Amino acid sequence: SSATSEFSDTIDFFERRVKVLDDALSHLKSSLDNVTGSFAKNNLIDAELGVTEEKFNNYTDALAMYTQKANEAFSKIPADIASTVKDGAVSLTEFIGDSNEDVVEAIKEYESWTDKITDCTQELEELKTAIRQLELEKFNNIMDDFSNQFDLRGDSKDLISKQIDLLKEAGELIGESFYTSQIDQSKKQLELLENEKTQLVNQLSSAINSGRIQAGTEEWLEMVNALSDVDGSILDCQKSIEEFDNSLLELHTEIFNRIQEQFSNLDSEISNILDLFDEFEVSDDKGIWSKEGIAQLGLLAQQYELAQYQVQQYNNEIDELNKQYLAGRYSATEYADKLADLSSAQWNAVKSTESAKDAIMDLNETRIENQIKGIEKEIDAYKELTNAQIDALKASKDLHDYENSIAEKTKSITDLERQIAAMQNDTSAATIAKRKKLEEQLAEAKKDLEETEYDHSIEVQEDTLNKQYENYEKERNEEIDALRESLNDKEAILAESFETVKENASVVGQEIATISTEHGITVSNVLISSWQSGENAIASYREVLSQSTSAFIQNIMGVENEVWNLQAQANTTADSLAWMFSTKADNLVNELYMSYYAETTLADMTNALQQSLVNTLERGYDASGIVNSFDAVTNAANRAKAAINAANAAKAALEITSETISTLPKSDKNKDLSPGMSTTTLAGNIGTFKKYASGTRNAKEGLRVVNEAGPELVFPKLPSGNYTVGNAGDQILTKVETDNIFGWAKLDPDNLIPINITDYMDYLNAMPIPQILPGNVNNNNNPVQIENLINVQGSVNSSDLKQMESIANKAVDKLVNKIHDGIMYGT
Repeated sequence: SSATSEFSDTIDFFERRVKVLDDALSHLKSSLDNVTGSFAKNNLIDAELGVTEEKFNNYTDALAMYTQKANEAFSKIPADIASTVKDGAVSLTEFIGDSNEDVVEAIKEYESWTDKITDCTQELEELKTAIRQLELEKFNNIMDDFSNQFDLRGDSKDLISKQIDLLKEAGELIGESFYTSQIDQSKKQLELLENEKTQLVNQLSSAINSGRIQAGTEEWLEMVNALSDVDGSILDCQKSIEEFDNSLLELHTEIFNRIQEQFSNLDSEISNILDLFDEFEVSDDKGIWSKEGIAQLGLLAQQYELAQYQVQQYNNEIDELNKQYLAGRYSATEYADKLADLSSAQWNAVKSTESAKDAIMDLNETRIENQIKGIEKEIDAYKELTNAQIDALKASKDLHDYENSIAEKTKSITDLERQIAAMQNDTSAATIAKRKKLEEQLAEAKKDLEETEYDHSIEVQEDTLNKQYENYEKERNEEIDALRESLNDKEAILAESFETVKENASVVGQEIATISTEHGITVSNVLISSWQSGENAIASYREVLSQSTSAFIQNIMGVENEVWNLQAQANTTADSLAWMFSTKADNLVNELYMSYYAETTLADMTNALQQSLVNTLERGYDASGIVNSFDAVTNAANRAKAAINAANAAKAALEITSETISTLPKSDKNKDLSPGMSTTTLAGNIGTFKKYASGTRNAKEGLRVVNEAGPELVFPKLPSGNYTVGNAGDQILTKVETDNIFGWAKLDPDNLIPINITDYMDYLNAMPIPQILPGNVNNNNNPVQIENLINVQGSVNSSDLKQMESIANKAVDKLVNKIHDGIMYGT
């Protein structure tokens, strides 16, 4: 029937349009696998978007036409069953018979058109999703570009971190360049992230403004979440930079702490050696220092100098901290914490100096106490002597008294005996008795005088002895008080002690060596060797400490320099390793970046864009919608051409050395350079080109390209630095032809087909079809609308269908061929 033929012809026409567009899409999609980088990929996707939107327009046109045709068919259905037909509640078996043939035909025609409407509606929804997915793919391609570069730099940082871990495991020091390289790579990563964010924001804004992406869709959410992830990565990258910078600063702190740890070990060693002298007396009871006491004084003097040197070291470190804080490398809280730590450690060093001085004073106090004890012993001995003398006097008096008592008792007995005897011979009793009584009285008086004188003599001698003891005791106690009073002059005692050590430096060294041998220990050369320098072994008390004033300080500075030398060696090692890792990352990133704009990539992209458009045009399809809905073909081609020119300039620059430039004639020195690049600039950038263009390869004879229409083209390099075609007869496009290809995308659709198709315009313009386009895909041009190519008047029998189909096909083919010829030959 005519309705069936019209249905079939209309469907064929739209399906032909879909087939043309699908072929273009297929070509573009397959071309995506042959290009790298978002620049090339997104240009191809822009072309896909243009074709997809034109496909959307096609289905929109079809939907309008199918809707109209369905309405026309619906109008042929009797009103009493129209609603039930629309609801799908009518069975065609109900209308069997010739009288209902028109009804059945109308219902079939209506149902056929509604089925196509359903298909179109579904296709339109799928195309909306496809358009959103293509925009998302462009967004993801940008992310992939930056992610790949970011990961290459991340790999470099990871390798450095692994190298650091290996060195730490081996107990080696870590060089500064490891962290400076990681900071450099992190800053480059941060720059990538910031550029990525800018491009992603622009891409999202473009997608939203174009109407291809709507807020709230899954694609929109994925883009927004990706931007949030980039923000998070930026913060992570900034954190990494801060952490690496802290690690770099911590290297200095670690070295400083390592030196202080070495000093603490020396201090502990001195303390341990001092403990070995505890069992020895520091002096005798005359206050004379013992050799062991002098050795202890020497060790304490070293402890004092070591602590004093540490105090100065902390002063220098605090100055360095202030410098770094003013340079902004520490926050206020970090500065406060580190200053507190350094100040605390410095106060500990100050306390150590005071402890050393107190220990020296304790030794002097012990020496004086020993001297006082000696004096007290002498006082006690004198007291014992005095008491012994007094006891001797008392014993003498007792003996004298005893003798007198015996004498009296003896005399009394004698007198009694005499009186008895006298009584036996008493002739002149009175005179004799009186004379004898007087003699006895005289003798008694003499005796009493002698006793009195004797008692007085004893008392005088005893008083004299007591007085002598008191005077002696007083003098010695005053001596003791003077000794104790001397301890109050701490500075004088310390100065005297240091001078005692300086005068007995060899004794100190000998005693330390002796006691270490006795206990089977080894004393650090830093401690023992300084005592071989005589009076210069240590400085005088309060003297400025330096290499010239103290051999011990010189040894300490040697320990410090040794640690810094180890760090310098670590820095040298780090310089080479970190440079290797960083350079590798830089080269890989630059090779990756150059691959995005490599000649092959740009050529494949340009060819794909051009071929897609040419194929569409050669198939006889009106491409005005494609050309005007996206400028990506033209813009991409122009950008590709510029990129290819830049790549060629870079490649040529690799072959140019400063020597070559200097030998060129003046007229040629600035010839064929990129715009804005002088000979000096180019020569100055030769090293840069060589470093970053390692991915560009030249044949030994010159530049080679593959010519699909002939043999491989060889471009020998001329002395001027230019390249020329080496093989005559090779098929290549001229500049005019190339410019014409790039100019195709700029053609005005209204003038694109300069042929006379007036015979068909009545059919094309008979029925205006609404343009339903997503977002701002629509344009101001009116694309050519192809409606009914054939009108059939009257009824058509089923026997005539094949003939009508043949006529319709010929009409369509004739139109397509006309359009094709008009495009190709301008007829």
